Amino acid sequence: MPSLRSLTIATLLLLGACAGGPREGDRPPSFLPPPRLEDAEIEKVGRDAGAALGTMTAVLQGPVCFARVANMIGYRELKGIDARQLRAGFEAGSQLETVSGTGSFSLVVDALVFVHRAAEGAVKVEYSFDFLLLDRIGGNLWTRCLTRTAEGGRGELVPQSLKLHDLDLLAAQGATSVRDGLAIVGTMAVHLVPHEREGLASSIVVAFEDRVRQALLERGVKLEGNAGYIVEVDAGPLDHLARTPPWEQRPDAKQVTGAEYYEFVVNLSSADAMVPFKPWRQIKTTSGSP
Repeated sequence: MPSLRSLTIATLLLLGACAGGPREGDRPPSFLPPPRLEDAEIEKVGRDAGAALGTMTAVLQGPVCFARVANMIGYRELKGIDARQLRAGFEAGSQLETVSGTGSFSLVVDALVFVHRAAEGAVKVEYSFDFLLLDRIGGNLWTRCLTRTAEGGRGELVPQSLKLHDLDLLAAQGATSVRDGLAIVGTMAVHLVPHEREGLASSIVVAFEDRVRQALLERGVKLEGNAGYIVEVDAGPLDHLARTPPWEQRPDAKQVTGAEYYEFVVNLSSADAMVPFKPWRQIKTTSGSP
């Protein structure tokens, strides 16, 4: 079983303060209009998330704390997300009055972006707002990942080919593997180990983690703070994870010029074991061309 210390650390990773992204002095100023979301759109995201909570509100015994927004948007042009708008929208959509400080439950929001090339030198930005409802010991009762898109000038934004929809599909596959593994051992309860929320560098793995959470809950898996089995996820560019590229692993595979390679991992193991008994790993190749 996970120790009290490990559960405390895991909870702090979700509830603790999020480190900022790249410093403003690290990049030259941009003179192009950024694809920024308006306050009304941010409030609408919160409202949609609150409405999606649905009948879950009936089982919440005790106050819900609006704990924090982990802003992993490293670009200064897009970073200005008003947490007050998200909170007001969530309260309106859920008909819940959240509290500050501590509560029986905590709502945390992960905010991040994926940037893609668009027509005529512009960029399209995918915003992801991931809402997580947690209990006091780090159990995850409900998760909802909502996306919005905006187009505008590129400025300092760095395009990538990986899309949030790619993560949705991969998370569904990884979650199915976990569910099947849990069925073998006769339980549907697991603890998902959270990653730190550390700015732009954490965007891919946190976006993937949140979508695995959502997919597991949709498949009837309970995400508890203290369970006999744990799920560990990882995701990122292949060179970042120090893995062997797929074209070196398989003799018949070819390296695609300009392609980007990402690895996604969802491992299920017993809480007292070092080696997963149900590993899942996928390499995603995306085109690096515009």
